[in-house]
Amino acid sequence: MSDFLQSMAETSAERVQAAKARIAARDLQNMATESPRPLTLDKFDLIAEVKRSSPSEGTLEQPGLDVVAQARG
Repeated sequence: MSDFLQSMAETSAERVQAAKARIAARDLQNMATESPRPLTLDKFDLIAEVKRSSPSEGTLEQPGLDVVAQARG
């Protein structure tokens, strides 16, 4: 490995360790309340996607499918 690539790998490893140390130093409550939309521990958020088609499978949705109701379900 070239000196440049070795240096980049070492620097990246140091950055990862520093990030892990910062995360470990903070408790869950601080992380939850510092976010723009605070997390709550009594429920969770979910992001859902309803795919209408697939490159390999073609059309996936049923005629008349209510995608909002499907995502909520």
